[in-house]
Amino acid sequence: SFMTPMSSQGFKPHYDEVEVFMLQIEGRKRWRLYRDSSRGPLPLRGMCWDLEAQGLELLLDTTVEAGDVLYLPRGTVHQGVASDDGLSHHLTISTYQRFAWVDFLLKGVSEALEKAALHDLRFRAGLPVNV
Repeated sequence: SFMTPMSSQGFKPHYDEVEVFMLQIEGRKRWRLYRDSSRGPLPLRGMCWDLEAQGLELLLDTTVEAGDVLYLPRGTVHQGVASDDGLSHHLTISTYQRFAWVDFLLKGVSEALEKAALHDLRFRAGLPVNV
């Protein structure tokens, strides 16, 4: 859960590597959602912070109040600013974590190599020095 003092912004524009449902618990918060066509629609982990709103296409500019839910598909650039009449408190529920092809292949290939090394000594041999 995130609490933001009145008239404050928690983070600069950024995106999350997961799908997000934000439930506004208390107060109001203005959300701006953007499209960043420069990097493609699907984010990589660890590349989501310190974006600038300038140059991004504004998709939605809305204010949520207590009881409202805002859904953000994975990779949606967003920034929120608490209203000037009190603090904002929202609960973030994230889904679709580590559910991309890269995650599947990293796990699957790693496990396959471990099994192969159990049965084939060539996988346990040292690497050549002159390579």
